[in-house]
Amino acid sequence: MQKKQFIAAMKPVAKYFAFFAISFVLTFARVDAAISPFAFAFLFATVFLPLNMWITAGATFAFSMFTSIEHSAVIGNLFATVIFILFANIYRKKRVAIEKRNLESTVVIAAFVLANLLNVFYAFQYAFSYVSLTHEEFYKALVSVIVGSIFLFCLFILAKALQTRKGVVPWTIDQKICLSVFVIFFALGLGGLESDYFSMHKFVTILLILVGVYHFSPRSTLLFAICMGLGRSFVALNLTYVGIYAILCAVVIGFKHRHPYYSIIALVFADIVLGTYFNAYIVYNVFSLIPVFLAIVLFLLMPRFFISWLDFSVLLLGAYLVGKNTINQNNALVYNRMNHLANVFGEMSMVYKGMLQRTNSNEERATAIMTAVGMRICENCPNRANCMRDAISAKEMKNAIYRFAHLGLNRGEINILDTPPELSMRCVRLNTITSTIHESIQGIAERNCHEKAMDEGKIMLANLLDGVGSLCRNFAQTVSNKIILDVEKAGIIKEELLFKNIVTSDCIITKTHDQDYMVSVLVPTKDANSPMIPKIIGKNCRHKMILDRVDPTETAGFSIVTTKSAPRFNVTFGVATVAKAFNMVSGDVYTILKLDSKKSLIGICDGMGSGALAQEASALALGLIENFYKANFPSDVIMQNVNILLTMKGGESFSALDVAIFHLDTGLVNFIKVGGVDTYIKRNREVEVITAGSLPLGILDEVRPKITEAVLGAGDYVVLLSDGILDSFAADRVGLGNYINNLNTQSPQELADEIMREAINRGGKTPIDDLTIVVTKWHE
Repeated sequence: MQKKQFIAAMKPVAKYFAFFAISFVLTFARVDAAISPFAFAFLFATVFLPLNMWITAGATFAFSMFTSIEHSAVIGNLFATVIFILFANIYRKKRVAIEKRNLESTVVIAAFVLANLLNVFYAFQYAFSYVSLTHEEFYKALVSVIVGSIFLFCLFILAKALQTRKGVVPWTIDQKICLSVFVIFFALGLGGLESDYFSMHKFVTILLILVGVYHFSPRSTLLFAICMGLGRSFVALNLTYVGIYAILCAVVIGFKHRHPYYSIIALVFADIVLGTYFNAYIVYNVFSLIPVFLAIVLFLLMPRFFISWLDFSVLLLGAYLVGKNTINQNNALVYNRMNHLANVFGEMSMVYKGMLQRTNSNEERATAIMTAVGMRICENCPNRANCMRDAISAKEMKNAIYRFAHLGLNRGEINILDTPPELSMRCVRLNTITSTIHESIQGIAERNCHEKAMDEGKIMLANLLDGVGSLCRNFAQTVSNKIILDVEKAGIIKEELLFKNIVTSDCIITKTHDQDYMVSVLVPTKDANSPMIPKIIGKNCRHKMILDRVDPTETAGFSIVTTKSAPRFNVTFGVATVAKAFNMVSGDVYTILKLDSKKSLIGICDGMGSGALAQEASALALGLIENFYKANFPSDVIMQNVNILLTMKGGESFSALDVAIFHLDTGLVNFIKVGGVDTYIKRNREVEVITAGSLPLGILDEVRPKITEAVLGAGDYVVLLSDGILDSFAADRVGLGNYINNLNTQSPQELADEIMREAINRGGKTPIDDLTIVVTKWHE
């Protein structure tokens, strides 16, 4: 644990250390002793990286002071530094707009050229003044800008490659060339740090050869050694160094063993032979062995976890691949927490259901009113001695008051004509008693309305908590899917996509509990919708795959393409709708909604009446239902809560609802009906009728939708109708079913159009109600 914390803490330090080291070395990279734009080109390339521009710009300017402190050079470098800071501020604010237009490289190179204009101006002034007889300085300044721009373009390609490949995608030829160019100029800078007693270039090259052969690719390390030798050759003007480092790398590869000592001994021996026997070095003495031994010692003492920092994609860009075990452990942790959270929501739901107000019966309320009247009126009445002269009389009066109050509670009101005979003949305060009972009844009615509203809110909240708990369990089931880090299969997928010119930077394979695959790949945006992606993935996973979604990434020009195992069935839809009397607005509202890759929903909501008000009621109910289903709430919870909301809204928000939910992987369909008309399933030679449900939404306080299941096969049609269609057929359910059964159509749209045409003809040419038909056909 401490090692992981140490690595996490050291990563920011390592990023800046890598920048300082590269920038410092590139400061000493010079061509023809005058052309040295490489450090500032590297500075401008860091605008793509998450580094502080003030630190990088300041360090680059400070390093430039090591090579020249002439007035013109200092002013020119300071000007370039200021231009970079201004440019970096503007670029990071406008980055999204620039990346959308794919202008990153153009903008950065233009800023780099602008930053070097002062140096060109100084060279021009010097070249064309009386001091100089030639234009050599001016030409070198121009060449420096051109070479720096080319080097910056290579760094741009290299940065994008490191940012997207993350160590798992083969390098393309242009990326390999750019990496080689960077290594050559880096080696050129190391050559500028040479001294008579210590060769920094040789020390770095030997160290990276050992690390590369034992921890990375030997073939790539050999190419790296050749590039390092080529960079040193530019300084020494001698290609011998290319052969020297190639031979030393080949020796390390040839003697590679589980223990590195064999390669180390062979390396030292080969270096001594090349230096003493073949005179490969210009000067070879005891100081020539110091870089070799220091590199060997540092390689042997280098911690294993530090090796991973040498991958620039990790070091500079913070890009890493999370291991399979880590992801699965995190998923298991989320699974447990989501289940615990579901239990919490369930307990909260029980608490809210337990908070419902207990409703007293009318008998209990009448008794309470009788007691209150006796205490407030009869107790102080001067005629009490006559009315209640004995126990029998008192009981008769109390019973009369009780009956009077009970009658009022049942009817909702009372008047003087409802007075019991015992009370009217004996009581001298009849008006006061009648007024008191009436006020009590009104107060109870108001309190009942308030308690009912409170209880409905508690019921709705309890249902929502139940639904959220169900969502948590579903989400827990989803995240419990195991990540399959099948490197071999992912590698084959990336290789085959690369063969189709689709560069895939990453590939993650997930397998669900149902043994279905979900595969995500990172590809260029221009290739995101290529049909080859699901085809190649399906071929290697041995599943038919479909494109599920394409998500943008933070890196411009790249997208994450997610494919999933294709469901067994597919559906096509047809819709026909006509408003009452051919009006512009229909009270019927329909929806066709894809809930996920294996579940679709269709529905018709028929608002009470027609026109704009009916459409508003239908749209309200159907909109609520759509959002609940998108959140994956259970059907009974959805219908109950939508009914409560419509009831609380008030007015005539009554809506008949027909919903069908299709499970494309199993062929199962759930029909949910609340006040809707019959639904018809047209099979090969018969029609199955799904009968209508309860009263529409928004009428009763409680609603119980009728839920029916059916199994569909390839070629089956599901026909959802509004009540206007049935009314056009004179409410003849059997006749409508027979007509649908006798139709011979090839598409759901044709079937919908045929039914609509017949409904209009039978209805007298002008629709007497809103007409809506939604037809679904199943395909295997």
